[in-house]
Amino acid sequence: MQPEFRSQGIGRQVMNLCARKLKTLGTIDSSWINLILRRLEAQFSQETEFNLRRIVSNRAEPCPIEKR
Repeated sequence: MQPEFRSQGIGRQVMNLCARKLKTLGTIDSSWINLILRRLEAQFSQETEFNLRRIVSNRAEPCPIEKR
């Protein structure tokens, strides 16, 4: 069973790489793999949301178009 992720970009690539690596170990069943991947996905989602909020809140000056 291949887990599906909402995340995009590097987060998704890292999660898929982790999934492949864990499957090659052969000692961890799929339920543990899915649990780990869900936690990774949640972590990436939280970090992305936090970074976007920080970028928006750190805008020192309004955009030139807003100054009119």
